[in-house]
Amino acid sequence: MDRINRQGSQKHLEQGKHHLYDGPDQNIELAIAEFSKAIFLVDDDPLFYEMRGEAYLLLTDYKTAVSNFKRALQLKPINLPLRRKTSNILDAEGLSRLQTREFAD
Repeated sequence: MDRINRQGSQKHLEQGKHHLYDGPDQNIELAIAEFSKAIFLVDDDPLFYEMRGEAYLLLTDYKTAVSNFKRALQLKPINLPLRRKTSNILDAEGLSRLQTREFAD
């Protein structure tokens, strides 16, 4: 059963990548749906969470993107490029909040 789930999850991963990256056929919402299906089948693969985070990042849903990136990092803490990306997003969000408060005064 595990092998079947892994094969199915890989299929959903590839379909998600197609929807995420293939120019005129790009459909981010469908990509997220495919990555979510892959996660449903196999919830311990960090790549699935990372890819779903990338899709949310393209939608500028930074909170959900970071949530997915953090889950991917829990599963594979040594992913330094993803750690850096997550840190940069959190830094930018913090800076944005600080600037908003400064201008609000």
